[in-house]
Amino acid sequence: MATVFNVKGERVFYMSSQPTNELLDVYLAGQTRPNKQYRSSHNMSPNEMFDKYQFEYVTAGVGYIETHDQVYRVGRGDFFFLNRLRPHYYYTDPEHLLEKIFITVKGRLVEHLVAAYNLNESVVVRHVDVYRPLRLILNGLDAVENSLPPELVNRTALLLHEIIQMVQAPVLGRTPPSHRITDPVSLVQILIVNNLDRRISLDEMAKYANLSKSQLIRRFHEKVGLTPAQFVIRQRISEAESLLAYTTLSIQEVADRLNFSSDKHFSQTFSRLTGWSPSQHRRTNRTTVPDRTSFKSS
Repeated sequence: MATVFNVKGERVFYMSSQPTNELLDVYLAGQTRPNKQYRSSHNMSPNEMFDKYQFEYVTAGVGYIETHDQVYRVGRGDFFFLNRLRPHYYYTDPEHLLEKIFITVKGRLVEHLVAAYNLNESVVVRHVDVYRPLRLILNGLDAVENSLPPELVNRTALLLHEIIQMVQAPVLGRTPPSHRITDPVSLVQILIVNNLDRRISLDEMAKYANLSKSQLIRRFHEKVGLTPAQFVIRQRISEAESLLAYTTLSIQEVADRLNFSSDKHFSQTFSRLTGWSPSQHRRTNRTTVPDRTSFKSS
């Protein structure tokens, strides 16, 4: 297919607008490029029945995956699998921008493979090199304009089987490292990034981190150089920069989405922290990537 990018700047190799194969349906496949505002979600819309599986391989940078009760860190050389029927959020580290390749699938065949290889967890992270088979899948999909021909469905299924075998192969002589995050400041940072559209009280943050409010403020400032409140504002403005550049949302809509009290308050804060007004930033940084709002990043 012709080179296409979604609103987050990801290269889309293939996207299906509707289910095409009950055995194995490829919903989306692509490549995430460096973007300091990268945030995504998986199985968050009830209209999609929470039934998709995600296979991703990190080629550079660092990212974080959050479920309702755990946070995972992934880096270069890590594969991660996101299970169906489970909601997930995931984000780039702002200092080490995430790059990855991915495929989103559903269907009876992948369900059987997941069951056969006991991929039962909500999130599975392994430091295993699945770049070659996953890249072969993307290369095949990139040549398709519309629905997948049967031979490509079969080839994709075989390569997914190979990936799952590699991921679940026994690790002899050692225990795979844990990717779960336990640092309370990191947990609060991710909580904030996940909830830029609502106000999170310091009490809520402290409870989430299992710290007192004074402990949280002190430790947060030691690690980040900002108070939690200052970090919230910085993250909202960073997200606003992305929305202004990558979407056609109005300034009022951006302000509303990021929970500013008014567009005036948003514009004043944006100008103070960036040196630009929102409209100046949009004119200067407006991407040439088409605004295809029907595309989803993962």
